Amino acid sequence: EDVITLTVTPDEGYNLANIYVVTASGEYIPLSVDNAGKYFFTMPAEDVTVHAAFAKNIYTVTFVDYNGKILKIEGVAFQEAATAPADPYRKGYTFDGWDVAFDSVTENLTVTATYKVINSEITSAVISATENGNGAIGITPEGAADYGETVTVVLTPDAGYRFKSISVKC
Repeated sequence: EDVITLTVTPDEGYNLANIYVVTASGEYIPLSVDNAGKYFFTMPAEDVTVHAAFAKNIYTVTFVDYNGKILKIEGVAFQEAATAPADPYRKGYTFDGWDVAFDSVTENLTVTATYKVINSEITSAVISATENGNGAIGITPEGAADYGETVTVVLTPDAGYRFKSISVKC
């Protein structure tokens, strides 16, 4: 009795979904598999047919917002298109699209939302503070800040005083 070895090599983007061997008289032949993915069976005294079915690989496409927040996760078959979620919202910006194409997926993808500043003429602002006594105001960065940059204001009242209010003019 001869032991037959089958080596199955799916095309790119596909995997082996099912494999079986059947004799000319309709008997199914048991298969063994090793750690390398090779299949083995003992050849019977009659002809056999090897049946193999392949399936497209499924990849994970993750849509995220500018800050990493997950908007949608989708399983997409090889070379098929993912479906984007609804356009996300970001205050002060308009949605500009996605950073990578997802119309023919061939690997796991992370797709990030991109934005344009609504009022891009404003590029920096002057920062100033007026103290009226009884405490100190600290501002970082000092003097000016670029659009989108975080400005930190620290108010330190003198002993016996408390902070009452702050107003910001943009």
